Amino acid sequence: MRSPASMIVIGGFAGSGKSTLAKKLGNVFSIPVFEIDHLARSIKDSSDFHGESREAYGIAFDMFFAFAHRHLDNGSSLILDQNMGHALTWDNVRKLRDSLRKVEFKIFLLECPYGLCVSRFISRTEHPNLHEVTIKNLANHKYKWGYLHEHALPEAIRIDATREPQIVFDEVFGYLKG
Repeated sequence: MRSPASMIVIGGFAGSGKSTLAKKLGNVFSIPVFEIDHLARSIKDSSDFHGESREAYGIAFDMFFAFAHRHLDNGSSLILDQNMGHALTWDNVRKLRDSLRKVEFKIFLLECPYGLCVSRFISRTEHPNLHEVTIKNLANHKYKWGYLHEHALPEAIRIDATREPQIVFDEVFGYLKG
């Protein structure tokens, strides 16, 4: 990573390996990893919050992007582990990128067939992100997979996530070090 500050976005559908890759990159580069889902869950579970999950996500997105702007503008890097299956998320990343011209943005989309993502997701026995997307409602979130595969998203580097995690890591690492 060449610039003083970088934002690395790891996107993909549930089961594509986002969190595994993001955590490993965070450890290797000593960069904090942020999952908006964790922030939304903390807000939703707060005794001071009395709204719907959707409202908690709205607050979490606003908080994360305000924090990310300040963090990156101060010259620090971060990794965002987020599915990226919504136009609004892309708009927020683009606004951040456009307002922080000195920050290097690298966006990776981990791609794998829907069935493989689902089988990986189902094979998990325990995962810290299981709250919005669950085995019971996974099909209701297929629109996120569809969004990532139906839109060109030219700023994203698409990575074949059907391979072993170490191979995926090595490819992404190569992009970041190159």
